[in-house]
Amino acid sequence: MGAMVVAIIGMGPRGLTVLERLVSKGRRFPELQLEVHLLDPGMMGCGTHRVRQPEYLLLNTVCGLPTMFPPRSHAEDVHGESFLSWVHRRVAGIGPSEASYLPRALFGEYLRSSFERIRQQLPANVNIVEHACDAVAIWRDGPGECIACSDGTRVRARFVVLATGHTRNRTSSDDDVHDPYDFLENLDAISLDSNDAIGVAGFGLSSFDVLAGLTVGRGGRFHERPDGSIEYARSGLEPRIHMFSRSGLPYLARPRKDDGRFTYEPLLFTPDRVASIRRAQGDAGIDFLSDLMPLLSLELRAAYCRKRSDISGRPVSDSEWVQLRAGGKTEVAKWVEEVECALGGFDVSSFLGDGDLALDSGAVYQQRFVELLEEDLLECRLGLARSVRKYVAEVLLHLRESLNVAVDFGGLDSISHDYFFGRFASIVRRLSIGPQPERSEELVALVRAGVVSVELGPNPRVARRPDGTFQISSRQLAEPSTCVVGRMIYAQSPFPSIESSASPLLASLVYFGRLRKHRADAAFEGGVEINSVHHPIGRAGQVEQSIFVLGPLCEGSIYYNTYVPTTVGLSRPFVEAETVVGEILRDIGQEMLREDSNGEAGRLIVS
Repeated sequence: MGAMVVAIIGMGPRGLTVLERLVSKGRRFPELQLEVHLLDPGMMGCGTHRVRQPEYLLLNTVCGLPTMFPPRSHAEDVHGESFLSWVHRRVAGIGPSEASYLPRALFGEYLRSSFERIRQQLPANVNIVEHACDAVAIWRDGPGECIACSDGTRVRARFVVLATGHTRNRTSSDDDVHDPYDFLENLDAISLDSNDAIGVAGFGLSSFDVLAGLTVGRGGRFHERPDGSIEYARSGLEPRIHMFSRSGLPYLARPRKDDGRFTYEPLLFTPDRVASIRRAQGDAGIDFLSDLMPLLSLELRAAYCRKRSDISGRPVSDSEWVQLRAGGKTEVAKWVEEVECALGGFDVSSFLGDGDLALDSGAVYQQRFVELLEEDLLECRLGLARSVRKYVAEVLLHLRESLNVAVDFGGLDSISHDYFFGRFASIVRRLSIGPQPERSEELVALVRAGVVSVELGPNPRVARRPDGTFQISSRQLAEPSTCVVGRMIYAQSPFPSIESSASPLLASLVYFGRLRKHRADAAFEGGVEINSVHHPIGRAGQVEQSIFVLGPLCEGSIYYNTYVPTTVGLSRPFVEAETVVGEILRDIGQEMLREDSNGEAGRLIVS
């Protein structure tokens, strides 16, 4: 048979993991003839991490974590280095530590270098063809697919991998309503000064990028005062910034000296126990609040008790922890009650809840908002070793595997599904996946400098005025607060929506019934329905055997798809890439067996 053709649409980190696996398999199986087409209008490997972007835009992950190469214990065929190793090789003198936050542009250079590293190790039986364009449509072509490209060319492939990342959704055509990253990319061309007012919706990670662009990007500077606090020096070119969000709560910062090596062995909220609960519920699905929340709450209380005991000088040994796990729910609950009685309790509902906002007036709300940031910064300085709250937040983040067991592939009932993706996931992001502490310090400094105002309370009303400006009015403050702005920036990175995608490619696949929403009964928009090996499910319920989907487009079918691969264990993006390539190899092996009457191709069969 001729070369098996695979097309990867989208060559950011997810596409790169698939390419690495294909090249690795090609090196391992010399008889495997592969032609890999890469479709991306940008620099191969980089995705959204462009190499030309301001240095004030930082990666939201500590630099000791990312890598584009699986552990050698898993994959010995392609050699590469982690982001931190690559940076140390490039930087003279004392380089960054594992806990440093580095410019996104530098990470883009690493991704590009990783692509080149993989390409340098191509065996003779693997050929790569690059297409600097978008894919705009796909249709069936015999057993495979035909891809229409934005440059007018067509690519025929036996398999197509969609690794398109955060594809845009349809948004307002209003020139005064902005996507955060389009706005930042065109910031130099936008006329702004201190007489302008801008509304920024959202307190999440994207909002900190917007703030950096509107302040440091306009010539302002942060500097440290003698008491260690941060002060902002205006350039005079900053607009007035009015920030708000639906919840009204600030995102909590990551702990200082976080090297990403945190581990936690759950007592009760384990993948096996959650799988057992899921099996017991059958097709009805799990009721998240009734079936899982009590168990999760007890696990978080146990984590609190362990850290509280450690800080109090009575550490719980690993053997004691194992013994507690063996004792089951009754023993754990008894131990938790004893520790809480001695050292103080932990209110999980308050921890996960709406916080202690002050809603008397805009000024009082803003004062409390800043206090919440400053209280959190104190916890950040204590770090995971000494802050109970940061420790529990980190445990919540690291229970993701158990949450995946519960949630992925329709594990929740419809009400719980919407609660989880619409509410609970946002709580986890706010508590555990916030900015680096320096960003929170900068936000406090900007409020104190009068550059940023946070006086609108939770979920204010935004209305367009006859003169084209926007009026933003509080809904929940006892003493109403309002402001008028000339532009609105929605500082969020929404997941790709199948129902409102601005991608011609995705819109075409949906129109022709080859993709469908992850759940028909879900209010959460989310991405496509996939099966366990990442084939999409079409409108009629058919499995699209020649297409695979990875990354944010899967949100809703599976939980949490927005991280890059890491050096900790066997990271999920590597596992998913291995799954996809394993399916491709299985199909290739079967075809070779059919063509080779001597059965020589059996060496390619994977189990």
